[in-house]
Amino acid sequence: MRKKTIIYTCVSFVCALVALLFIFGIPDFVILPILALTNSKKLCNPLVYDLATIRKNTSNVILSNDHLLFIVTIIFLIICLFFFVSFIIIIAKIKQLKAEAKIGVERAKIKARQDFFSKMSHEIRTPMNAIIGLTDVVALHSNIPQDLQDDLKKIQSSAHYLLGLINNILDISKIEQGKMVLSNEPFSISKLVNSLNDMLQPEVKKFGVNFIISTDIKHDIIISDEIRLRQVITNLLSNAFKYTPSQKEVKLEIKELQSTDSNAKYYFAVTDQGIGIPQSEHERIFQPFEQIDSNISHSMGTGLGLPISQNIIHLMGGNIELNSQKNKGSSFSFTLSFPLGKLIEQNEITQDNNLINKNILVVEDNLINAQIIVSFLEMKGANVIVSTNGKEALEAFRNSKNNFFDLIFMDIQMPIMNGLTCCKQMRMLKRQDAKKIPIIAMTANTFKEDVDNALNAGMNDFISKPIDVNKLFATIEKYI
Repeated sequence: MRKKTIIYTCVSFVCALVALLFIFGIPDFVILPILALTNSKKLCNPLVYDLATIRKNTSNVILSNDHLLFIVTIIFLIICLFFFVSFIIIIAKIKQLKAEAKIGVERAKIKARQDFFSKMSHEIRTPMNAIIGLTDVVALHSNIPQDLQDDLKKIQSSAHYLLGLINNILDISKIEQGKMVLSNEPFSISKLVNSLNDMLQPEVKKFGVNFIISTDIKHDIIISDEIRLRQVITNLLSNAFKYTPSQKEVKLEIKELQSTDSNAKYYFAVTDQGIGIPQSEHERIFQPFEQIDSNISHSMGTGLGLPISQNIIHLMGGNIELNSQKNKGSSFSFTLSFPLGKLIEQNEITQDNNLINKNILVVEDNLINAQIIVSFLEMKGANVIVSTNGKEALEAFRNSKNNFFDLIFMDIQMPIMNGLTCCKQMRMLKRQDAKKIPIIAMTANTFKEDVDNALNAGMNDFISKPIDVNKLFATIEKYI
């Protein structure tokens, strides 16, 4: 692009020079061709007369010859037009280069921000995995004194709150980059509501509100992103609990409005009898980092919940509507249509030592993280072998007997050889179990591209850190 601009500039300069010469005097390179073509007797021999005489005689010939004057005029106009067009093209190219440079800068900023959030996710989630994991390991032991159990619950609550803040920041990053993608899997609305009720009971007791759930649905199984829908409803309810006085009512309403053989439309609403929101604040609270009133509490969150929820509902094809007045409560509602589906029943996770005689390879360079997952697996009776990098894991797998390992947990970011390269090379080994051994990615990087990279490398599934012990065993039961 820059070479073309330079060429256009040079051509334009030449055209401008020619045009100027035509304006201020007929140039020599025009005089000589005219002498050769016309052989006019009125023109004197250029070898005899000086150039000034030739220029004068040539001008006289051109001016006295209508056809020749017309030709010279056309040539002059064409050169001027070419100069003008070239000048316009140069200006356009300069603007284009500036625009491309600006786009390049913006892309570089987005890339830098993405790299920062990805690195931040990994660096923060790694110690968070240690805090949550070790707390879960200790909590699984029996005969723990009651006061210690209470302290463990406080640690778990604080750790999960911090993890929620991290996830919100990462979600905002995904939204800004247009990389938030929804999954589509069948799930039960009633089971979602029941699990929400169980999960939110500690908050209900903490704030002392009267929590009411009202459902009126005919089709219970829908296809959508259960995790994201749960995230939106949880956020709306949590906000309602925070801003509703004790003994006042908070209501979750889910109603099926209409349906066909393949789709159904549902109405969701969270209504409270809280402090309400002034009309002037309705738009502002949907902006990132904005809150209703930062003076109400020293710990009311980051102001990211509503913007994230609104973007999720937009991706689902709806819009969160707010109906509220100050001191008269609030109602956040949205309407969504979902395809109807059928739920595939899964076996419940047992609490027995269902991993007895199972050999599992754990590939993890962080010793604390390795200790956590080893503790979980050994509690279920598994035989666990640990490798601290991809190269070591590849050798362990290569030197093992066929079908010796039942499952492999693979970290992604490791020294010497990362998890992606290790998995690819394992799949390429010429042995019976190379293609079918379940390999589960286990990493603190949670962006969609991280999941896609793991799956494209040949891994079967993906578990994010901090590790959820229930999800860990649920994933294991899928493959063993």
